[in-house]
Amino acid sequence: KESVSYLKTASVLHTTTGEVFGVIETLRDVTQLRTMEKELQRQQEALTQSYEELELAQEELRESYQTLAEWQRALEESELKYRTLVENSNDGIFIIQDYRILYMNPTCAEMTGYGEGDIYQMDLWDIILPEDRKSMIQEMENSLKEKKRTFRHTARVLSRTGDIKTIEFAFGIVEYKGKEALLGRGRNISEKIRIEQALERANKKLHLMSGITRHDIKNHLTSLLGALSLAGESDLNAETQHLINLALN
Repeated sequence: KESVSYLKTASVLHTTTGEVFGVIETLRDVTQLRTMEKELQRQQEALTQSYEELELAQEELRESYQTLAEWQRALEESELKYRTLVENSNDGIFIIQDYRILYMNPTCAEMTGYGEGDIYQMDLWDIILPEDRKSMIQEMENSLKEKKRTFRHTARVLSRTGDIKTIEFAFGIVEYKGKEALLGRGRNISEKIRIEQALERANKKLHLMSGITRHDIKNHLTSLLGALSLAGESDLNAETQHLINLALN
């Protein structure tokens, strides 16, 4: 059963001489008013709690913004470090997607002789010497099919100036702009190969000269021993004969 609230008021009645002769009381049903007051109080408390929660959320948001700003700064610093490392690397660094070059560092430009405006419009195979393309394509396709994360290949590159350079390539499979791509490194080993070939030729010459020298010395010794043997059979004094025998033995 619902309770009913009343508001009671009383008024004292006086005679003309000021004497009290009665009281008038009135009752007013304030049930709805009390209900409204309680609801208003409940909403006020809920609003106060919402304000407190809002302040807490704002504080958490400020902390999140601060953390996000710190992450952003760290990301920018990291990106700057990697960009500096890549752009100043002695090796060519590049990204290939669908056999087209999407990015290259300054060393790549120096190595190939092509600038960004040219190289980004070219196919990878345009700069690989025709004799080396088939083996490199096969190696690349096999690695992608077998899901190898990294692979290496050596091929010759034809630069814009017509120079042929031997490049040692290393590739890694990465994701670039939502698609599979190859992150590559190219190292010019032309000078290393030239030095190795020069050393090999020098070693062959030394081996040949050493063989010839040994053969000549052996021939001279044979002749000398033969002459000493003949001399030993001659009529010589005892001392000379003794020296020849020492030489022969």
